[in-house]
Amino acid sequence: MKLTVIFSLLILTTCITSCQNLSSSRSIASNGTPVFVHGLDEVNISFLRSWSQGLYSTQGVPPTEKVKDMVMRTYYKSSNISVLINNLMDLKLHQKYISATKYKELAEGLFAARKEIRKDLAKNNKKTRQAMLLLEMLAEETLYIREVIFKDHKMIAFNYSQGNIKTVCKNRISSLNKIPICQGDIILSKGGAGSSSFLARITDYPGNFSHSTISYIAKNSKKLTFIEAFIEDGVKLRTPDNDYIKSKKAKLFVYRSKSTDIIRKGIRGVDKFITKMKNRVNTNNLDTLKVTASFPYDFAMDAADDSKLFCSEVVYHAYKSTVSDRENPYTKKNWGAVTDPSRKLFLSKFLDSHTTFPSPSDVELNSELQLIAMQFNPQKLSADRIIVALTDAIMKILIENRAYLAHYIEQLGPLGTEIVDPVILKEKILLISKLLNFKITPETLTAIEQVPENINYKQLVFFAYLDQKLAPKMVKEMQGYEKQLHSQGKILDLITMREVIYPAVEKEIKKFIQQVNQFK
Repeated sequence: MKLTVIFSLLILTTCITSCQNLSSSRSIASNGTPVFVHGLDEVNISFLRSWSQGLYSTQGVPPTEKVKDMVMRTYYKSSNISVLINNLMDLKLHQKYISATKYKELAEGLFAARKEIRKDLAKNNKKTRQAMLLLEMLAEETLYIREVIFKDHKMIAFNYSQGNIKTVCKNRISSLNKIPICQGDIILSKGGAGSSSFLARITDYPGNFSHSTISYIAKNSKKLTFIEAFIEDGVKLRTPDNDYIKSKKAKLFVYRSKSTDIIRKGIRGVDKFITKMKNRVNTNNLDTLKVTASFPYDFAMDAADDSKLFCSEVVYHAYKSTVSDRENPYTKKNWGAVTDPSRKLFLSKFLDSHTTFPSPSDVELNSELQLIAMQFNPQKLSADRIIVALTDAIMKILIENRAYLAHYIEQLGPLGTEIVDPVILKEKILLISKLLNFKITPETLTAIEQVPENINYKQLVFFAYLDQKLAPKMVKEMQGYEKQLHSQGKILDLITMREVIYPAVEKEIKKFIQQVNQFK
């Protein structure tokens, strides 16, 4: 889920024209400096500080037993996630390792345990989900610290057995970064946009992936392409060159059904979806699907309406034509739900979105799918962990302002649900620039012309503010603090980062409300 470049000036001027009645009379609440990890909010996660600091320190030795075996034994003897955390700490897996290879092996063991734990989703859903979140956080933190210490910028890959893929997929096989890809494979990835992380983590199970796509491989060329929905320009057939090869994502996971029958049905489903795309734009040319959107982006996240599609909704509908709901990778029983009153109110009343939908990471909750491969871009892990902490801070602020949230949303009502017309928006901004005597840059005018189709004013303001102001500012400030700590021989651990970023985010949101309010 990506958003075109909309400069912060656009955010402000949009609000000047639409937010006349916004009130900042009620301040955002704060109860000290809460440390909050969405999905693990019921447990004491203070141990994350010692995990980071322990790996970064110069003391300790690696365990002699395989990490996966140690974690799995601990998982099965733990009655809940809190007990699991205590038992993991007793294993002292967070101690100093002797080489970049050892750090990678630790992360690999944690990921292997997580992969095994997925099998228990049907037995103990809550404990298993929390364990998956915990182990992924620990593994990625290990890879991040590995990069800080050894500065090994090479992509980190973990590949698993794919079985007899040639027999099942036949001539619908290609590759992505040396990973064999079958048509119908589901690729989860994480970009750097704040809006992507927000949409991924707002559901009760806070997914760690912001984007989901499905592979298409033409019979003759065997060239890999993805059917992808982007916020900027809807659903198109896209090559992976720019977003997955030249500029690799922070992380990428590949999932495929365990069932030979469903794999084959998925291949047929993708072919049928390509035909549907062609019919919608009246073409028989695949290249046309690369430049002309066959579906607009679905900002309402309404999976029941297949006339507009968001990223994981594409995958759901591609499979829907050939498999039952139970067989669908995005089976409805695993759809992301937003049940917390604050998050639900914000999503439904401000962003005008449904509160139950197939979120990208929901594939991970389907134990009928197997994890094929994982890849990590170590140079992007620093920004990614900051964006996650930023998103968790926003979630916490929503929860702590539950009493005032309806009031804020009501005051933002003048923004309305009107779909943005770039021509009208451009005229308004040019008029305001004359009244207030400031200059509009050509880049800003270009950005206005590229406003995503089908987006309304409230969505535009929120996504633009998050992506073009709040997220970049927080990443810059946190990375500056991070470098300062490194120079002192310290690490910006997961807890300290959250202690620092929460009041910073709170301050920025207050400032934004005040900026808007002055134009009442």
